[in-house]
Amino acid sequence: ITLTENGAFAIPALEFRGAPTGIDVAAVVRTGVLPQINTGMAGRVAGTGQVGAGLVTPPMACFTQALEALDALALG
Repeated sequence: ITLTENGAFAIPALEFRGAPTGIDVAAVVRTGVLPQINTGMAGRVAGTGQVGAGLVTPPMACFTQALEALDALALG
């Protein structure tokens, strides 16, 4: 569901292929496969640093709406 690989971020476990880069909204909508997003949360008090982390999956509506907007731009 990504457009390309970024060679600057090689993944040893994948024979040093580049990290998947650029979510393809059309592929997400077509396949129904949603990306997982690795998140980090900073503390609200300056200097606290990171207070949490996790994985989230965005709703499909983000991608269907993005694809509709891209289609509208393409049609002018």
